[in-house]
Amino acid sequence: MNPLYAYHTNAIESKSQDIVLWKKFYLTIITANSSYIDRTGTIKLPIHVDMPEFLKLPAFDSKFSLSYEDCCQRRVDEILSLQERIDKPIRIMYSGGIDSSLVLISFIQRLGLENCSKRLQIVMSNLSKEENPTLWEKFIRRSNIPLINAFEQEIFQVTQDSILVTGELNDQLFHPATQTQSLLHWTNMTELLKPWSVEKLVDYFVWAQLTQSESEAFAGLLDNLARSAKFEIYSLWDLFWYLNFTGKWTSCYFQNLLVLSNSVNRIALEQGYLQHFFATNEFQQWTMVNKEHKHKGTFDSTKWYPRQLVANFLGDNSYLAKSKYGSLYHLIRGKQVHSGLDSNYCFVNPNDNVYYNSTNSFWLQSQN
Repeated sequence: MNPLYAYHTNAIESKSQDIVLWKKFYLTIITANSSYIDRTGTIKLPIHVDMPEFLKLPAFDSKFSLSYEDCCQRRVDEILSLQERIDKPIRIMYSGGIDSSLVLISFIQRLGLENCSKRLQIVMSNLSKEENPTLWEKFIRRSNIPLINAFEQEIFQVTQDSILVTGELNDQLFHPATQTQSLLHWTNMTELLKPWSVEKLVDYFVWAQLTQSESEAFAGLLDNLARSAKFEIYSLWDLFWYLNFTGKWTSCYFQNLLVLSNSVNRIALEQGYLQHFFATNEFQQWTMVNKEHKHKGTFDSTKWYPRQLVANFLGDNSYLAKSKYGSLYHLIRGKQVHSGLDSNYCFVNPNDNVYYNSTNSFWLQSQN
């Protein structure tokens, strides 16, 4: 049995008490369309999971001093160096959202439009134009960068024909794991920015219609997670962000393979033909060191910093009011989604009993 690298919780139908409890935990604070694998090893799941070495949580470096912009430009240089070694085009998955816009802008800033047309391809659609009309009108439309229609082919087949670059994992640098709107229905941003406590966590889970015993059990798991951090987790917001950063990193790395690929080319993956732009250790160190760049104390200001960088490049301050929209839905609509990916990069059924792990954090809780 090879452990799972990614899975869809809805595919797991076991009625075992620990799995039922785990799924309640998952559906309350994660989301239905992603998997959770704790990179700290604190919360152990009732299914066997693992992750490649390069996705493990890096050791915290309190002296890390690179800026977010530095991380962006070093990442561009890293991908360009890879291209020079393997002599393949860089294919950017561009939705027009904040993350993919910043990826494309980072390449334009380093190369200029003329060289971009020689080294890049852009996978996009008309929806991408609507998401960021200024970037389309001022730069993409006026360039000779080859464009690929995102809806006309299987665009997320990782092969050795091109280096596929996405904007995945930037959310995990900035956003909490739970749906922010759900948190704000429970309380306000001012309260979320106050010191966290087990009592507040219990209150949240009770509000989410879990029983008192379930709420106390889940609060205990998050208490353990927060105390495992090598830096201060001060507020409820910090704690829910840390849950996202440590628990959904692996899921978001592999999610496009589950929903957009017919098969997985292991050799291409291991040779670096898939590059999630924000997946580096440097970006992870940056987010562990920096708090002030995640928000300005309001819900609407979440992810303000990358939004500001895009607005500055465009010379368009109206971009600062841009809301976050999910782009994946439009690509996966009507497609068959795989329910699990194992460590051999094979699609599998995670509901199979062979994946059950009895030594998990939810077994003892389910016996109380």
